[in-house]
Amino acid sequence: MPLVHHLLRDLGEERIEGAARRGRTLVTSGDRLLLWRLPDLRMDVVRQEGAFGRAVCLAEVESRLNVVATGTDDRGLVRFEAPDWRRREIDRGVVTRDILPAVLHGRRGVLVVHRGAQVRFYELASGAAREIYSFYSAAEQGGLMLRDVDGDGRADILCGNYWLQCPPALELPWRLYAIRIWSDEPASVFAWSGPHLVAAQREGAGARLSWFEKPADPRELWGEHPIEGTLELDHPGAIAAAEFGLAVGERGGAGRLILYRDWRPQVLGSGAGVVFLHPMDWNRDGRADLLMVGRRSLAWWENRG
Repeated sequence: MPLVHHLLRDLGEERIEGAARRGRTLVTSGDRLLLWRLPDLRMDVVRQEGAFGRAVCLAEVESRLNVVATGTDDRGLVRFEAPDWRRREIDRGVVTRDILPAVLHGRRGVLVVHRGAQVRFYELASGAAREIYSFYSAAEQGGLMLRDVDGDGRADILCGNYWLQCPPALELPWRLYAIRIWSDEPASVFAWSGPHLVAAQREGAGARLSWFEKPADPRELWGEHPIEGTLELDHPGAIAAAEFGLAVGERGGAGRLILYRDWRPQVLGSGAGVVFLHPMDWNRDGRADLLMVGRRSLAWWENRG
């Protein structure tokens, strides 16, 4: 087996809903907000009490580390600033399952997808909110990724079925282009596997999983290639791609971790309920391993080639 499992921490009855990584720092949200220093797993408690949703990220504000998180039912947006983790409210009205740290035209903040219908940018230092784009479609959009899609040197935004073209200045309008049209449940989790975009539906059983070939003109629809197999995915909440292949983790059902090599699936394990996946060289041997956060555990999958 190319990936070998190592349990890092069993959290017992503690619930984890979301996670994010910045360098060798990991944050988990759920029953508490916890900060983990990797790889020794030294833990800091950012917030002991309260329930936190699945959307969480690590961001920098004036050279200080901040944890940005949502509350119960993914409502509200708050940040906690190191070193004393003082709480600062960003927005009470936002409802989101997606937060992504971003620097847009030199302005540092976070992107969110509000109610699956609007991409917003919050500048963390000032608290100012800016609407990037509102979707006028029946399907809720979800997932966030920054990528220079058109090769103009500016980071564009991938969200749901679409990519948003970054304008020359932040005050100018962003342009919307369709990658694919999944009207029942748009793509919500993304990864790049070599030159190809991999996308999956985050909500529901029997979710689609496909890779997409970017056309010469990325403003056209991208060529979809469904990843075939005997497996039906149940709420795939995390995707990661590296030299070991494509890893997909399920939040629902059996909570499986599935590895695709040459687009063929192999179930590595089940029962964890995968919240977060990220490739990183855990043991510094020059090969990308896989960090996995489950609903109640942290694990490392070692790449043995």
